[in-house]
Amino acid sequence: MKKTVKILAIIFAIAMALSLTGCDIDKHIKPTLDKASSVIDHATEKQDELLDHATQQQDSLLEHGMQMQQDILNGLGGNDKDKELDYDAIIDSFVPDSLNTFELSVGDTHKPNAAVWLQGSGGAVYSSDESVVTVTELGKVTAVGQGSAYVIIVGGGRMNACYRYDVVG
Repeated sequence: MKKTVKILAIIFAIAMALSLTGCDIDKHIKPTLDKASSVIDHATEKQDELLDHATQQQDSLLEHGMQMQQDILNGLGGNDKDKELDYDAIIDSFVPDSLNTFELSVGDTHKPNAAVWLQGSGGAVYSSDESVVTVTELGKVTAVGQGSAYVIIVGGGRMNACYRYDVVG
């Protein structure tokens, strides 16, 4: 747009200079001015078309991006998705080893390795018996009573880890 204004200013200055020297504007300058005006009009139309197209593309990409973001958030397992997990099936498939079975005394705390999954959003925690162990949203397990209980930590990508806690007096 600035180039258009500069071109028109130059053409106008030339026309003024020639008119002051007695040159016939209609014969020499008018066709040039008409052509310049036509070129400017055409460029302005093209510019408007490009801006409209760019705006439509931007709106389309924004809408697509928002849909993708919503799809990702839905797939990360918000509260509604977490309710669909079958915690009993996870516990039934539990195989104890030295990395997932812990003995605690009442009052002891422990933070299992899978707790790192809870640093972002979309994770969940579960205790099979809160009278034995409780677990915070960030994965800190606290022994509150004697017995055995399972803690399940679900990461944002719906990966899960199951731990067994045996609590003694």
